[in-house]
Amino acid sequence: DNYKISPEKIIVVYNGVDLSRFSPENREKFVQFKREIKLSEDEKILLFLGSGFKRKGLETLIKALPFVNENVKLLVIGKGNPKKYIKIAKKSGIYRRILFLGTQREIEKFYAISDLFVLPTLYDPFSNATLEAMASGIPVITTKNNGLAELIEDGSEGYVLKDLLNAQELADKINLSLKNLTIMSFFARKKAEQLPIEEQAKKIVEVIKCLKKSL
Repeated sequence: DNYKISPEKIIVVYNGVDLSRFSPENREKFVQFKREIKLSEDEKILLFLGSGFKRKGLETLIKALPFVNENVKLLVIGKGNPKKYIKIAKKSGIYRRILFLGTQREIEKFYAISDLFVLPTLYDPFSNATLEAMASGIPVITTKNNGLAELIEDGSEGYVLKDLLNAQELADKINLSLKNLTIMSFFARKKAEQLPIEEQAKKIVEVIKCLKKSL
């Protein structure tokens, strides 16, 4: 609409994901990892993964935590200065429920021990981390401003927030998800299986070939 291009001339190819590296089977493979980083077995693990904490919506997530009913621990992974967010967490009285872990290489281990992936992003063309979480069999909560949101059916693979800054709405969706983890995990993996990285790469090559023919 903005650039006056007819839909017939547009081909959308979604990002792909490594379905072997990111898999529900990792839960058994890395079963000891939760103990290694001193997490309690009775805690539900929320995972936030993204660099640039402000754009990724970390403040909204921290403000939502006091309204989460279950015993949860939030893992924050990615580049960013945590100083501001530590202050917000302390003010909200939930600082002990958050671990700031910086950047991590073996990220599949963290997906393996997590119950729910939460990314209340202000903007993401298509979050790879969200797709990796789904491939790992983790339900996801994100916002309408994440391009991947158009693949999520509310209550199935996860939830899509319409109000990006509404901490109460986010908390409500977290509470709902924690009650339905098993079935939502199943659907999250099934949706990710539609986007293997090998097939998506082939589609990109085909688009390039079509462009060459039209020149």
